Parts: sequence; C-alpha cells; structure tokens
Amino acid sequence: MVGVDGSEISGKAVEFAIKLSKEFSSSLTMVNVIQFPGFLAIQEPTMSRRVDEALDDFRTNARAAMSPFMDKALSRATAEGVNASFEILDVDTSPVEAITNYATAHNVDLIVVGNRGLGGFKRLLTGSVSSGIIDHAHCSVLVVK
Repeated sequence: MVGVDGSEISGKAVEFAIKLSKEFSSSLTMVNVIQFPGFLAIQEPTMSRRVDEALDDFRTNARAAMSPFMDKALSRATAEGVNASFEILDVDTSPVEAITNYATAHNVDLIVVGNRGLGGFKRLLTGSVSSGIIDHAHCSVLVVK
C-alpha cells in the first residue's frame, strides 16, 4: 500500500511502490485521505445547511484535485504490469489513523509513504503524517525521500 496526497514526494513514493510491487509480484493499493480543514471538520447539529454544502463541495473538489494524480499513477502501474487500485478515504479521522486502520483492515504487508507531504507543519526529518504512520502501523513502513 502507498499513501498519497498528490505532492511531488508522494509521486516518488508511488514510483517506488510500483517497483516493489513489480519485483515481488504483489498488488498495490494507493490510498488518499480527504482531510478536512479544522473549521469544516467540527460540525454541530445546530449548524446550518450551508456547512453540509461546504463539506460536500470540499469532498467533490478534493476528489477532483486527486483525479489527475490517480490517473497518472494507475496508468504507470498498469504499464509496469502491476495490479493496482486506488482508494479515497473520506473519514472523520486523521490521515494517520485512516491509513493505519485501512492497512490493518486489509492485512497490508508494507506501507510506503513519502517523508513529507502537503501539510503545512514540518518536522525536522520526517513529516507528521509519515511519522505517525511509522509509530502506529501494524506492519513495516518504508519512507521514500
């Protein structure tokens, strides 16, 4: 499995994951998590219908933004003879929790991630999402630079 966010390093992680999948004749699932901005993620029952519409718009735009990346990655994997698929996770959890839960539920053997993604906050050596995946995954994690 490879976690993707559309960033340049995410593309490098996909390339590496494709090579690994081809080498070991394994299938590859590319996973993207729709991460809501904080102000949209907190919704109270008393909030107006406009918040629901904003969330729907955000989901639609997030999926549309990932579409070119998805298409390119899937085409590349297919050209290499790799059985690949793409999942967009639309969940109410953090990207770390979404990816590690998905990996556990689908009995993933290896998670490949880029060392940094699109997040605004950066750690000294490793991005916060990749660091969290390393800490919480049930399986091995390979970090691509």
